[in-house]
Amino acid sequence: MKPKVYLETTIPSLLTAWPSRDVLIAGQQQATRDWWKQRRHRYELYVSVLVMKEVERGDRSCGTFAPAKGSPRRWSAHRTN
Repeated sequence: MKPKVYLETTIPSLLTAWPSRDVLIAGQQQATRDWWKQRRHRYELYVSVLVMKEVERGDRSCGTFAPAKGSPRRWSAHRTN
């Protein structure tokens, strides 16, 4: 059984946001993308309804964060350009 991880809004925000010019934020974005790409599969990922509502208020032109098709427990993030 995989450990459960409850994601808060920072994770989808950093995954889908436009690249930042701020060095600190850019580093956080890269670290989050690296974790998402390399390690998220080790966990069962969950988000609350409140997190999803907050994410939905974001700029959709940056990307999307939603349950993967066929599995409400698997999440996918897609950045547009």
